[in-house]
Amino acid sequence: MRDLFQPLELKNLELPNSFVMTAAADNLTGEGGKVTDAQIIRLAKLAKRGVGLIITGGIGIHESARSSATSPNFDREDFQYDYERLIRELQKYETKIAAQLHHPGIWTSYYQNKRGREAVAPSIIENDSDYLNKAHLPHIGDYHPATDEEIKEIINYFAEAAHRAQIAGFDAVEIHSAHDSLISQFLSPITNKRSDKWGGSLQNRCRILCQIGKAVRKRVGDDYLVILKLGVEDGLKNGLLFEDGKRIAKYAAISGFDVLEISQGLQGNSFEEMAIRPTNNKQEGFFRDWCKEIKSSLYIKTIMTGGLRTLNQIQNIIKNNETDLIGMCRPFIREPDLIRRWDKGDHRKATCISCNKCTLALRKGMPLACYKDTDLNK
Repeated sequence: MRDLFQPLELKNLELPNSFVMTAAADNLTGEGGKVTDAQIIRLAKLAKRGVGLIITGGIGIHESARSSATSPNFDREDFQYDYERLIRELQKYETKIAAQLHHPGIWTSYYQNKRGREAVAPSIIENDSDYLNKAHLPHIGDYHPATDEEIKEIINYFAEAAHRAQIAGFDAVEIHSAHDSLISQFLSPITNKRSDKWGGSLQNRCRILCQIGKAVRKRVGDDYLVILKLGVEDGLKNGLLFEDGKRIAKYAAISGFDVLEISQGLQGNSFEEMAIRPTNNKQEGFFRDWCKEIKSSLYIKTIMTGGLRTLNQIQNIIKNNETDLIGMCRPFIREPDLIRRWDKGDHRKATCISCNKCTLALRKGMPLACYKDTDLNK
């Protein structure tokens, strides 16, 4: 069995181990999207304590991708100096770092409207849509279906942002095509009702994703690592089904991506309908079957996520060749030194109980941290 704690070759990179800190917003970014000392300290702590690959929280590809005044973004003059400062600190350790690139689509409407602009989406979401369980769904008039020209611009924005990450010193980029991202909105039949070449059939709905992959690859070159976080099934009825998600993974594998992080697509309003589901011993690895099936059918590296907490189960997953890398997020928020602990022989289960208070705190504007023992209602 491959040793999870030994170095792993991933394209042109050597990771110190097979564990990945998957992306999370942290509410630590400064005005205009500036990197702060607090962010650098948070990520450096993870790097120092042995995580193999760190994927940043989502970084906006363009001004149109911003959802607040402090949204991290590459669309500013000082981006290179700002992110080089972060990279220099992390390069003191063996850990590699990837920039997650994203566009929230419809969910930028509040910020964009305040600046006299409409958000973009694949299409108008009807009043009877299953997506309306999102209580804060924007109103028609706050956003509009992206024009053909706007879609082509968004594809180019992703490619340019990937290049900016590359010149800033990031070891890799990850394109966010899961959860409630704009790309997931294009993939889902719930939110994509278009009848042109960007909608309708599955092949048309995933056209934007494939073109982003090809554009990014052309911009960064053949040797640069490009990861795709892919939502292969929606958490809502009448949404994207896994059988179609598998086909999308196949299209992605030939569109310039090197690694697939397997996750959920559109999310509902309860944690049970999200990628951050509550977990117990029976629910660990709730995306395991998806990742296992995609890994067995495609010649591409994968990252498995989804409530993994027990080292013995993780080792069995690797032994069975169900994935190449193990992705976790909430456990590292609770225990930044989890990998070091396991590597040194303390194999007790991760102490994260998936209470999701870290997420609830983010919604209240609080910094990313474990609030397990905190009453957030006070």
